[in-house]
Amino acid sequence: MSTESDLMLVLLALQMNFIRQEQLVEAGAAWAQSRGKPLSDILTEKGFITEAAKEALDKLIAVHMEQVCEGDSDKTFAACMLDEEALCSLLTLPLDDAVAETLTAQMSSESRRAEIVVVSKGMEDRYQAGSEIGRGGLGRVFAARDTVLDRPVAIKEMIEGTGSTGLLKRFLREGEIAGRLSHPNVIPVHDIGIREEGGEKKPYFVMTRIIGRDLKAILHSVENDEGDARHDFSRPRLLRIFQDVCLAMAYAHDNGVIHRDLKPANVMVGKYGEVYAVDWGLAKILSEEDDPAATMLAPPSMTGDGDTPATVLTLEGDVIGTPAYMPPEQASGRIAEVDKQSDIYSLGAILYEILTFRPPFEGENARSVIASVIAGEPAPPSIRASEVRSSISQARKEEGAALPQNVPPDLEEIVARAMAKDKGERYASVKELHEEIQRFLEGEKERERNHRSAVEKISEGKALAESLAKMQTELEDLRKRFKLEKSGIKHYWPMEKKSAFWDLNDRLRDLNRDVVRTFGEVAAKYQEALGFEYNNREARAALADLYWDQYLRMEKTGDENQMIYFEGLVREYNDGQYDARLKGDGTLSVSTASCKCGCLAEARPVPPGEINIMGYDPFSGKALARNEGKEKTREPDSGEPLRLKLHRSDCRPETMEGADVWLFRYVEKRKILIPAFPEGVDVEGATRAKAPADILDRCFDPGSPFRPGEGLHLGRTPVPAFSLPMGSYLLIIAKDGCHPVRVPVHIARLGEEKIDLTLYRDGEIPDGFAHVPAGGFACQGDRGNPSADLRQTKEIGDYFMARFPITCAEYLEFINDIAETAPEEAEKRAPRKAPTAGPYWPKDVEGKYRIPSEEQLEAAPDEFKNEAVKLEMSPEWWEENWPVMSISWEDAAAYAAWKTRKLGFLFSLPHEVQWEKSARGTDGRFYPWGEEMDPTFCNMNQSHEGGPRPCGVDSFPVDESPYGIRGLGGNSCDMCLNDAGEEYPDWRLCRGGYWTHSGVVIRSSYRTGSSKIRVNCGLGARLTCSPHAKVR
Repeated sequence: MSTESDLMLVLLALQMNFIRQEQLVEAGAAWAQSRGKPLSDILTEKGFITEAAKEALDKLIAVHMEQVCEGDSDKTFAACMLDEEALCSLLTLPLDDAVAETLTAQMSSESRRAEIVVVSKGMEDRYQAGSEIGRGGLGRVFAARDTVLDRPVAIKEMIEGTGSTGLLKRFLREGEIAGRLSHPNVIPVHDIGIREEGGEKKPYFVMTRIIGRDLKAILHSVENDEGDARHDFSRPRLLRIFQDVCLAMAYAHDNGVIHRDLKPANVMVGKYGEVYAVDWGLAKILSEEDDPAATMLAPPSMTGDGDTPATVLTLEGDVIGTPAYMPPEQASGRIAEVDKQSDIYSLGAILYEILTFRPPFEGENARSVIASVIAGEPAPPSIRASEVRSSISQARKEEGAALPQNVPPDLEEIVARAMAKDKGERYASVKELHEEIQRFLEGEKERERNHRSAVEKISEGKALAESLAKMQTELEDLRKRFKLEKSGIKHYWPMEKKSAFWDLNDRLRDLNRDVVRTFGEVAAKYQEALGFEYNNREARAALADLYWDQYLRMEKTGDENQMIYFEGLVREYNDGQYDARLKGDGTLSVSTASCKCGCLAEARPVPPGEINIMGYDPFSGKALARNEGKEKTREPDSGEPLRLKLHRSDCRPETMEGADVWLFRYVEKRKILIPAFPEGVDVEGATRAKAPADILDRCFDPGSPFRPGEGLHLGRTPVPAFSLPMGSYLLIIAKDGCHPVRVPVHIARLGEEKIDLTLYRDGEIPDGFAHVPAGGFACQGDRGNPSADLRQTKEIGDYFMARFPITCAEYLEFINDIAETAPEEAEKRAPRKAPTAGPYWPKDVEGKYRIPSEEQLEAAPDEFKNEAVKLEMSPEWWEENWPVMSISWEDAAAYAAWKTRKLGFLFSLPHEVQWEKSARGTDGRFYPWGEEMDPTFCNMNQSHEGGPRPCGVDSFPVDESPYGIRGLGGNSCDMCLNDAGEEYPDWRLCRGGYWTHSGVVIRSSYRTGSSKIRVNCGLGARLTCSPHAKVR
């Protein structure tokens, strides 16, 4: 059989699908080395063609030669319309020149020569080569122009020095596979051939020239914000590029081809959006075994160091592909297991890099990467993206990098499934992976629409929020103005005179409604935004901010139920920004000091004009200065200097270290706040311990329910700042030679409390008085008291408050003392039913006033009994340890002046701010003992089965403040030093409930008033003592 007939038989066998292309290539390699044996025989010997098929083909060719070619073998190919793909497949064989010339000599039509592969000659005639545009391990690519069709092309040609038979096959394999894959996302191969240069064969193939960049370069430009990269290659665009690669691979898989080296660098994106999967040099036809000659390594000089993560292609047991993107079976060298699912893994790796700008695995060299691929797991894309953002921010010293974006859970799940180590857990096909991305993108479009709607609602909400903030500011100002004007309104004014105030009241009501309505509208807008995009962080943050602001407003008013409600809402929408504020931990530090001057140990002359107790004269109660728009000054009382134990104006406390400090936390038990061990507080060096009994005895009465057990001994002062959960605490601070002190501390949210305590030496504080340390406290702001002012922080200096009100026994000593020199004054100041009525207390036979107690009355003469009178409304006779009541403010002030002259300390009635701090401590509690009320806690009108009655000052141990001051809740009401304002100069404020009171009057924020001369069965007094002439 002639060569032409032999080739004709093979071509017909290929076209009729008797043999496959890869079988032809294998047989062709053997035929090229053994010219004496027909190619058809080699195909038969290899079992690729059966004897019956060969016999049928021989007969067909014989008939063809006789009837069509008239016995002329030269006309064999000219007379046939051969399949171009089949003819090209034959021409890709490693033929020698004689065989190639024999084949090309049969091509009689010029047009056919243009359509089939040009072999050996003519490349230079048809293609005008340009500059090199790329280079790889085996080949180089240069720009060219096809002069026949007048179009730009790219020619890939084998590099010099790589022309071994195996590498020739490998090179031609790429062109062959790419040529057989006719798909929009695979670069078309138009021509393939071998040219000879200097005695060396140089195979080449001609492709469509793509002007663009590979995906690796695109991701780099997006990451670095080069030009319009971020605009041109948004995440949806990158995902669509990925989808096009999936379509190319789906087509290849359907045609029995796997790529085996998919990576971003092998994805080309053209200038006009074309997407191509390129570099099919390592591809495999699944129906074929790997040809050792066609899968050998490129020369080391081309691929570089063997430890670089370059593309590697070897046989079974070694690695084929690019380590960072290859599946574990490929990295392990199990080449026989590499299949379609292997390509799916590599596609997952490409998607990973699209989402994070980094490959799934990185390492110093190829071996370390391969080890990670085989044994490790890639970081989830969401975490890797976050790490990359942080690293970009640090490298560029930016506040926060915008890219890579957060990775949605849906995409993270797609990557995880595609890159599953177990092939069986990966997508069944590339088409399925493509559809998953499509579903995400379709959802993404909806998400984008929803996002735009959410942004619109957030914008509307922010505009309303700005209006709300202005209204809230106006409302606060209006409330202050309302309170101020209300204080000037006289009840008897006619309607016309009150109209402006009523208009203000209407405006206040309407504005309050507007604030409530607008607040709801703001919240609704942000909620609508979340309806469009349930996890929109900006809307969630805006809601958290809105509710947090409202929480703080409720905290300021002390509305605990509303605080709980809004705190829950803040927690619902908090994405971390409020963690610290919700937890609220603050800090506390403690230092101690003392004055070494000795001023409080020995009295000195002090002119009365130098004395100023928070703006008032301590004895006459005159206001010394006012600043309410226009300053008005009243002259202080003048007179002879008083000998007083007071600090001079230049006395300053000096640091005194070494005071022991115990910490307790207030916890509510049975409705009262008890100091207990501060569980969960961790302070370096602190120990669990009880305060010594002698210290507790000086701070607490026997049987006090507030006497603590174990506390946290913080050591000795100075105590450096340490973290402390927000809440209410009690410190007990003691040093030898000084009065121990109870120091209540309130740790506000994120508060920094610095206790700079001045200690007073023994004898510097009068007996029966408690030290109330300087500092701020929460004043007013009681939601249970409708007449309370808004909560505000007041700062006042050190003072000492009497632990008990003035008792009957103490007051008796006062009136008997003044009776010796001024009997008429004594009679006027004795307890009485009315300002000008006679005294409740009669005199004995010696002319001394006596308290008409039951014990006294039993032994008293009839005349004494007849003159004795019970306190109005009281079912009981007087007792010596009752608080003195039914005296006037002037009587109490006179008592303070008498006591001052007698003991040398500066005594006065308390300013109401001093009284409120003494009662409520620093945490703004509603009652001295806590937040709840019970009739057994203080002496009120429901405390006794037989009806209300006065009691001894030590009768109700629960009625004790954080400083250890008793009776501030009930039994007797304390008259205060200060008046109620310029409109009421002759009235004085009164604080605390008394034995006939109940309800709101018992609350420590309640304020009432009385004229300076009024007497009442519940009005009493207690003293404060100041260590300074001027108290602010």
